[in-house]
Amino acid sequence: MRSGAISFALLALILAACLPNTPGGVANTPGGVANTPGGVATTPVGVANTPVGAATASPAATVTASAAAPAAPSASSAPSLSIAPREARCNTQITGDFVLANDMSCPGDAFVIHVDNVVLDLNGHTLTGPGMGPQTWPNPQLDSVGVRVGGHTNVTVRNGKIDGFSTGIYFVDMARSRIENVYSQRNRYGFYIHASTGITVTGSTVFANIYGLHLQDSSNNVVQGNRLARQTYNSPGGYGIYLYRSDNNRIFENDIDTNINWGIWFSEAKGNTIFHNNVIDNHPQVSDNNPDANQWFDP
Repeated sequence: MRSGAISFALLALILAACLPNTPGGVANTPGGVANTPGGVATTPVGVANTPVGAATASPAATVTASAAAPAAPSASSAPSLSIAPREARCNTQITGDFVLANDMSCPGDAFVIHVDNVVLDLNGHTLTGPGMGPQTWPNPQLDSVGVRVGGHTNVTVRNGKIDGFSTGIYFVDMARSRIENVYSQRNRYGFYIHASTGITVTGSTVFANIYGLHLQDSSNNVVQGNRLARQTYNSPGGYGIYLYRSDNNRIFENDIDTNINWGIWFSEAKGNTIFHNNVIDNHPQVSDNNPDANQWFDP
Protein backbone atom coordinates (compact mmCIF):
# COMPACT_ATOMS: atom_id res chain seq x y z
CA MET A 1 0.00 0.00 0.00
CA ARG A 2 2.79 2.41 0.84
CA SER A 3 4.43 1.81 -2.56
CA GLY A 4 1.07 2.26 -4.34
CA ALA A 5 0.30 5.50 -2.47
CA ILE A 6 3.69 6.96 -3.31
CA SER A 7 3.25 6.08 -7.01
CA PHE A 8 -0.23 7.65 -7.07
CA ALA A 9 1.02 10.87 -5.38
CA LEU A 10 3.96 11.08 -7.77
CA LEU A 11 1.62 10.74 -10.78
CA ALA A 12 -0.61 13.50 -9.40
CA LEU A 13 2.36 15.84 -8.98
CA ILE A 14 3.49 15.20 -12.55
CA LEU A 15 0.02 15.90 -13.95
CA ALA A 16 -0.35 19.06 -11.85
CA ALA A 17 2.98 20.33 -13.12
CA CYS A 18 2.11 19.66 -16.78
CA LEU A 19 -1.51 20.74 -17.34
CA PRO A 20 -2.72 24.05 -15.77
CA ASN A 21 0.04 26.52 -16.67
CA THR A 22 1.46 25.32 -19.97
CA PRO A 23 1.74 27.80 -22.88
CA GLY A 24 -0.63 25.59 -24.86
CA GLY A 25 -3.24 25.19 -22.13
CA VAL A 26 -6.90 25.99 -22.65
CA ALA A 27 -7.85 28.42 -19.87
CA ASN A 28 -5.13 31.10 -19.88
CA THR A 29 -3.06 30.79 -23.01
CA PRO A 30 -2.72 33.48 -25.71
CA GLY A 31 -4.61 31.23 -28.11
CA GLY A 32 -7.41 30.40 -25.66
CA VAL A 33 -11.12 31.01 -26.23
CA ALA A 34 -12.38 33.10 -23.31
CA ASN A 35 -9.94 36.01 -22.82
CA THR A 36 -7.49 36.05 -25.70
CA PRO A 37 -7.21 38.77 -28.37
CA GLY A 38 -8.48 36.24 -30.90
CA GLY A 39 -11.32 34.97 -28.70
CA VAL A 40 -15.03 35.31 -29.36
CA ALA A 41 -16.30 37.43 -26.47
CA THR A 42 -13.94 40.44 -26.53
CA THR A 43 -12.32 40.43 -29.95
CA PRO A 44 -12.69 43.53 -32.22
CA VAL A 45 -14.01 41.28 -34.99
CA GLY A 46 -16.55 39.55 -32.76
CA VAL A 47 -20.26 39.57 -33.53
CA ALA A 48 -21.74 41.55 -30.65
CA ASN A 49 -19.66 44.76 -30.71
CA THR A 50 -18.07 45.05 -34.12
CA PRO A 51 -18.94 47.89 -36.57
CA VAL A 52 -19.49 45.28 -39.28
CA GLY A 53 -21.87 43.20 -37.18
CA ALA A 54 -25.31 42.26 -38.46
CA ALA A 55 -27.21 44.55 -36.07
CA THR A 56 -25.79 47.84 -37.46
CA ALA A 57 -26.01 47.74 -41.25
CA SER A 58 -23.98 50.28 -43.18
CA PRO A 59 -25.73 53.43 -44.52
CA ALA A 60 -24.96 52.37 -48.08
CA ALA A 61 -26.83 49.13 -47.61
CA THR A 62 -29.85 51.00 -46.27
CA VAL A 63 -29.95 53.43 -49.18
CA THR A 64 -29.66 50.64 -51.71
CA ALA A 65 -32.47 48.71 -50.13
CA SER A 66 -34.88 51.64 -50.06
CA ALA A 67 -34.12 53.29 -53.40
CA ALA A 68 -37.25 53.77 -55.50
CA ALA A 69 -35.53 54.74 -58.74
CA PRO A 70 -32.20 54.04 -60.45
CA ALA A 71 -29.14 55.28 -58.65
CA ALA A 72 -27.65 58.51 -59.91
CA PRO A 73 -24.53 58.09 -61.98
CA SER A 74 -21.27 59.07 -60.36
CA ALA A 75 -20.21 62.21 -62.17
CA SER A 76 -17.45 64.25 -60.58
CA SER A 77 -16.92 67.94 -61.29
CA ALA A 78 -13.96 69.18 -63.25
CA PRO A 79 -10.99 70.03 -61.04
CA SER A 80 -10.60 73.54 -59.67
CA LEU A 81 -8.10 75.70 -61.52
CA SER A 82 -5.12 77.37 -59.88
CA ILE A 83 -4.42 79.71 -62.80
CA ALA A 84 -5.04 83.45 -62.61
CA PRO A 85 -8.07 84.98 -64.40
CA ARG A 86 -7.35 86.65 -67.74
CA GLU A 87 -9.23 89.15 -69.86
CA ALA A 88 -10.61 87.93 -73.16
CA ARG A 89 -11.91 89.51 -76.35
CA CYS A 90 -14.66 88.19 -78.63
CA ASN A 91 -13.91 85.10 -80.69
CA THR A 92 -11.21 83.95 -78.26
CA GLN A 93 -9.74 80.61 -79.38
CA ILE A 94 -9.24 78.36 -76.35
CA THR A 95 -6.28 75.97 -76.40
CA GLY A 96 -5.79 75.47 -72.66
CA ASP A 97 -7.53 75.96 -69.32
CA PHE A 98 -8.93 79.48 -69.04
CA VAL A 99 -10.46 81.56 -66.22
CA LEU A 100 -12.27 84.67 -67.44
CA ALA A 101 -11.63 88.07 -65.83
CA ASN A 102 -14.19 90.28 -67.62
CA ASP A 103 -17.70 90.51 -69.01
CA MET A 104 -17.93 90.40 -72.81
CA SER A 105 -20.33 91.79 -75.43
CA CYS A 106 -19.82 90.19 -78.83
CA PRO A 107 -21.19 90.55 -82.39
CA GLY A 108 -20.49 86.87 -83.07
CA ASP A 109 -18.97 83.99 -81.12
CA ALA A 110 -17.47 84.69 -77.71
CA PHE A 111 -15.34 81.52 -77.28
CA VAL A 112 -14.35 78.64 -79.55
CA ILE A 113 -12.63 75.64 -77.90
CA HIS A 114 -10.12 73.66 -79.98
CA VAL A 115 -8.62 71.03 -77.64
CA ASP A 116 -9.47 68.07 -75.42
CA ASN A 117 -9.13 68.02 -71.62
CA VAL A 118 -9.82 71.70 -70.99
CA VAL A 119 -11.86 73.80 -68.56
CA LEU A 120 -13.37 77.16 -69.50
CA ASP A 121 -14.39 78.86 -66.25
CA LEU A 122 -16.46 81.99 -66.88
CA ASN A 123 -15.79 82.92 -63.27
CA GLY A 124 -19.19 84.55 -62.70
CA HIS A 125 -18.99 86.81 -65.75
CA THR A 126 -21.60 87.43 -68.47
CA LEU A 127 -21.25 86.84 -72.20
CA THR A 128 -23.71 89.01 -74.16
CA GLY A 129 -24.46 88.36 -77.81
CA PRO A 130 -26.01 90.30 -80.71
CA GLY A 131 -29.42 88.62 -80.54
CA MET A 132 -31.07 85.38 -81.59
CA GLY A 133 -30.74 85.56 -85.35
CA PRO A 134 -33.32 84.16 -87.80
CA GLN A 135 -35.31 80.95 -87.39
CA THR A 136 -33.43 77.84 -88.59
CA TRP A 137 -35.50 75.02 -87.07
CA PRO A 138 -34.80 72.10 -86.97
CA ASN A 139 -31.15 72.94 -87.64
CA PRO A 140 -29.00 74.69 -85.03
CA GLN A 141 -28.76 78.47 -85.20
CA LEU A 142 -25.03 79.27 -85.32
CA ASP A 143 -24.85 82.91 -86.39
CA SER A 144 -23.46 83.66 -82.92
CA VAL A 145 -22.57 81.21 -80.15
CA GLY A 146 -21.54 81.93 -76.58
CA VAL A 147 -19.26 78.88 -76.37
CA ARG A 148 -18.76 76.68 -79.44
CA VAL A 149 -17.01 73.28 -79.23
CA GLY A 150 -16.84 70.48 -81.79
CA GLY A 151 -15.14 67.10 -81.94
CA HIS A 152 -13.46 67.07 -78.53
CA THR A 153 -13.41 65.06 -75.29
CA ASN A 154 -13.39 66.06 -71.61
CA VAL A 155 -14.30 69.71 -72.04
CA THR A 156 -16.00 71.63 -69.20
CA VAL A 157 -17.78 74.98 -69.49
CA ARG A 158 -18.91 76.42 -66.15
CA ASN A 159 -19.77 79.29 -63.82
CA GLY A 160 -21.24 82.12 -65.85
CA LYS A 161 -24.14 83.68 -67.75
CA ILE A 162 -24.73 83.59 -71.51
CA ASP A 163 -27.31 86.06 -72.81
CA GLY A 164 -28.64 86.94 -76.26
CA PHE A 165 -26.84 84.62 -78.71
CA SER A 166 -28.21 82.42 -81.45
CA THR A 167 -27.08 79.48 -79.28
CA GLY A 168 -25.79 79.74 -75.73
CA ILE A 169 -23.53 76.64 -75.77
CA TYR A 170 -23.12 74.40 -78.81
CA PHE A 171 -21.57 70.93 -78.38
CA VAL A 172 -21.25 68.83 -81.54
CA ASP A 173 -19.49 65.45 -81.91
CA MET A 174 -18.44 65.71 -78.29
CA ALA A 175 -17.68 63.01 -75.70
CA ARG A 176 -17.43 62.92 -71.89
CA SER A 177 -17.85 66.66 -71.39
CA ARG A 178 -19.75 68.91 -68.98
CA ILE A 179 -21.82 72.06 -68.65
CA GLU A 180 -21.91 73.16 -65.00
CA ASN A 181 -23.57 76.13 -63.31
CA VAL A 182 -24.27 78.11 -66.48
CA TYR A 183 -27.23 80.51 -66.75
CA SER A 184 -28.41 80.65 -70.36
CA GLN A 185 -31.12 83.18 -71.18
CA ARG A 186 -32.76 84.98 -74.12
CA ASN A 187 -30.92 82.90 -76.72
CA ARG A 188 -32.68 81.09 -79.56
CA TYR A 189 -31.26 77.80 -78.20
CA GLY A 190 -30.23 77.68 -74.56
CA PHE A 191 -27.94 74.64 -74.95
CA TYR A 192 -27.73 72.62 -78.17
CA ILE A 193 -26.11 69.18 -77.77
CA HIS A 194 -25.68 67.57 -81.16
CA ALA A 195 -24.36 64.10 -82.08
CA SER A 196 -22.65 63.80 -78.72
CA THR A 197 -22.33 61.19 -75.97
CA GLY A 198 -21.37 61.17 -72.31
CA ILE A 199 -22.34 64.81 -71.77
CA THR A 200 -23.43 65.95 -68.29
CA VAL A 201 -25.51 69.11 -67.85
CA THR A 202 -25.85 69.95 -64.17
CA GLY A 203 -26.62 72.82 -61.83
CA SER A 204 -27.58 75.13 -64.71
CA THR A 205 -30.53 77.39 -65.57
CA VAL A 206 -32.05 77.59 -69.05
CA PHE A 207 -34.48 80.50 -68.90
CA ALA A 208 -36.59 82.49 -71.38
CA ASN A 209 -34.98 81.13 -74.55
CA ILE A 210 -36.98 80.13 -77.64
CA TYR A 211 -35.74 76.54 -77.29
CA GLY A 212 -34.48 75.28 -73.95
CA LEU A 213 -32.14 72.28 -73.75
CA HIS A 214 -32.01 70.54 -77.14
CA LEU A 215 -30.49 67.07 -77.59
CA GLN A 216 -30.36 65.83 -81.17
CA ASP A 217 -28.85 62.47 -82.19
CA SER A 218 -27.21 62.42 -78.76
CA SER A 219 -27.22 59.39 -76.47
CA ASN A 220 -25.98 58.26 -73.05
CA ASN A 221 -26.03 61.74 -71.55
CA VAL A 222 -27.07 63.00 -68.10
CA VAL A 223 -29.30 66.01 -67.35
CA GLN A 224 -29.37 66.50 -63.57
CA GLY A 225 -30.30 69.24 -61.13
CA ASN A 226 -31.13 72.03 -63.59
CA ARG A 227 -33.95 74.54 -63.95
CA LEU A 228 -35.53 74.69 -67.40
CA ALA A 229 -38.17 77.42 -67.26
CA ARG A 230 -40.22 79.98 -69.20
CA GLN A 231 -39.03 79.24 -72.72
CA THR A 232 -41.04 81.42 -75.11
CA TYR A 233 -42.96 80.56 -78.26
CA ASN A 234 -41.67 80.53 -81.81
CA SER A 235 -43.17 77.46 -83.46
CA PRO A 236 -42.24 74.79 -82.57
CA GLY A 237 -40.32 76.29 -79.66
CA GLY A 238 -41.28 76.93 -76.09
CA TYR A 239 -40.07 73.59 -74.66
CA GLY A 240 -37.98 72.98 -71.55
CA ILE A 241 -36.10 69.98 -72.90
CA TYR A 242 -36.37 68.22 -76.26
CA LEU A 243 -34.85 64.87 -77.22
CA TYR A 244 -34.89 64.08 -80.93
CA ARG A 245 -33.49 60.69 -82.02
CA SER A 246 -31.63 60.63 -78.72
CA ASP A 247 -31.50 57.38 -76.73
CA ASN A 248 -30.46 56.08 -73.30
CA ASN A 249 -30.24 59.47 -71.63
CA ARG A 250 -30.99 60.05 -67.93
CA ILE A 251 -33.08 63.05 -66.88
CA PHE A 252 -33.54 63.49 -63.15
CA GLU A 253 -33.85 66.01 -60.29
CA ASN A 254 -34.68 68.90 -62.62
CA ASP A 255 -37.26 71.68 -62.21
CA ILE A 256 -39.08 72.01 -65.53
CA ASP A 257 -41.72 74.71 -65.22
CA THR A 258 -43.83 77.37 -66.90
CA ASN A 259 -42.58 76.70 -70.42
CA ILE A 260 -45.12 77.99 -72.92
CA ASN A 261 -45.25 74.62 -74.73
CA TRP A 262 -43.82 71.24 -73.76
CA GLY A 263 -42.09 70.67 -70.46
CA ILE A 264 -40.42 67.51 -71.80
CA TRP A 265 -40.76 66.60 -75.48
CA PHE A 266 -39.53 63.28 -76.90
CA SER A 267 -39.56 62.47 -80.61
CA GLU A 268 -38.14 59.22 -82.01
CA ALA A 269 -36.31 58.81 -78.71
CA LYS A 270 -36.09 55.53 -76.77
CA GLY A 271 -34.45 53.90 -73.78
CA ASN A 272 -34.40 57.16 -71.82
CA THR A 273 -34.92 57.17 -68.04
CA ILE A 274 -36.84 60.02 -66.42
CA PHE A 275 -37.33 60.32 -62.65
CA HIS A 276 -37.58 62.69 -59.66
CA ASN A 277 -38.27 65.81 -61.75
CA ASN A 278 -40.65 68.64 -60.86
CA VAL A 279 -42.68 69.17 -64.04
CA ILE A 280 -45.09 72.05 -63.39
CA ASP A 281 -47.38 74.34 -65.40
CA ASN A 282 -46.17 73.47 -68.90
CA HIS A 283 -48.54 73.16 -71.88
CA PRO A 284 -48.51 70.16 -72.14
CA GLN A 285 -46.37 68.79 -69.36
CA VAL A 286 -44.96 65.94 -71.47
CA SER A 287 -45.17 64.73 -75.04
CA ASP A 288 -43.73 61.37 -76.06
CA ASN A 289 -44.66 59.79 -79.39
CA ASN A 290 -43.47 56.40 -78.11
CA PRO A 291 -43.93 56.39 -74.31
CA ASP A 292 -43.52 52.63 -73.99
CA ALA A 293 -39.96 52.98 -75.29
CA ASN A 294 -38.89 55.18 -72.34
CA GLN A 295 -38.88 54.47 -68.62
CA TRP A 296 -40.80 56.93 -66.45
CA PHE A 297 -40.60 56.77 -62.63
CA ASP A 298 -42.81 59.82 -62.06
CA PRO A 299 -46.56 59.82 -62.67
